[in-house]
Amino acid sequence: MRNAAEKAGTYVKSYTRTKNLVLEEDVIETMTANILKPIENPHFYPLEEVDNLEGILIRVTVKVQIDDSDINRWLNKNEQEKAMLVAQNESLRKANAEQERQIAELKRQLSQATTKQAKETIAQEFAAEDKKFLSDQKVDEANKLFDKGDYNGAIKLCNEAIELDLYNPTPYLVRSNIYFALKQYEKSTADMNKSIELFAPFKSKLYKKHGDNYVKSAQYELALQDYNKAIELNPNDADIYRNHGIAYVNFGVHYLTIKDGERALTNYELAIQDFNKAIELNPNDAVTWCGLGTACSVLGQNEQAIIDFNRALKLDPKFSEAYFKRSMIYAFVGNLEAAIADMTKVIELEPNDGMYWKIRGELYKQLGYETKAQADFAKAKQLGH
Repeated sequence: MRNAAEKAGTYVKSYTRTKNLVLEEDVIETMTANILKPIENPHFYPLEEVDNLEGILIRVTVKVQIDDSDINRWLNKNEQEKAMLVAQNESLRKANAEQERQIAELKRQLSQATTKQAKETIAQEFAAEDKKFLSDQKVDEANKLFDKGDYNGAIKLCNEAIELDLYNPTPYLVRSNIYFALKQYEKSTADMNKSIELFAPFKSKLYKKHGDNYVKSAQYELALQDYNKAIELNPNDADIYRNHGIAYVNFGVHYLTIKDGERALTNYELAIQDFNKAIELNPNDAVTWCGLGTACSVLGQNEQAIIDFNRALKLDPKFSEAYFKRSMIYAFVGNLEAAIADMTKVIELEPNDGMYWKIRGELYKQLGYETKAQADFAKAKQLGH
């Protein structure tokens, strides 16, 4: 609906008065979008599958009537009111753009996810994005009511937006401006302060998201730069330190690959610092403990690594990565029975990955269990390994 309104709104640009007034194109589109009033229920066409698209194509026709009173009301506002509305709309536009990008990334991750745990994690992120989307939608509607002078209706929508996402700074900003217009200055100041308080974590989350994307594309230096910015804005977020540590671990792998051992070790040492900080802030995250165990194992601290993997598995008994890495340490120190037990657990959790069957086959072979080894090798070959 928003996209259709903005596109249709471009056809009434010529009705905008510009005498002694300079408006940016995006502002014009945002304001003229409000002049379209639906007069009939939308008509939905049958769903279509499209060969070159993933998903379903949805087509809908919306019949609207043009009402230019919103444009006249906009033109009659003073410059302070215009600047305030422009800033709010720009903030919402950026939030919507970032959210659309994030949802596209989540869809990509979901299409590539192979484990139940990964799919559940992505589903939780989708649920969080849904709440953010609904919150921003409420703020968008509140802005429109505020523009029309319906202050009580706008405040009600801001309240609903805050209930949906307590960490969204925009509804506090909009409600602050409404209270200011109502000359309720104490409430306005309180909301403005809350908005300022939340904007730093909000920006921090954006930097974290960008850093996460850089890690996925193996651009570790850029990832570390964005995580550093996120930490500057919000130094008490355990997830940022955890992901910062994961980036260092991946960077360490990169340096090991190009045989730069000194820089690799430095990155693993920095990763341990990050994981310890993350644990200090949140000791109940299994991924952090697994990351700490990974870094310790590369540095030869095998006993400590096993302790860390134990903590990860206590927090998440279905964490296949922790079982796999602990199995590798047991194999390295010669405890093959324990290594097989852990690899068996990995196979229970990830039965369709032939690599795990092949590794367990190698472990069985080392212990002289030829029949079991051959069975695992056959299963690995069947699965493409």
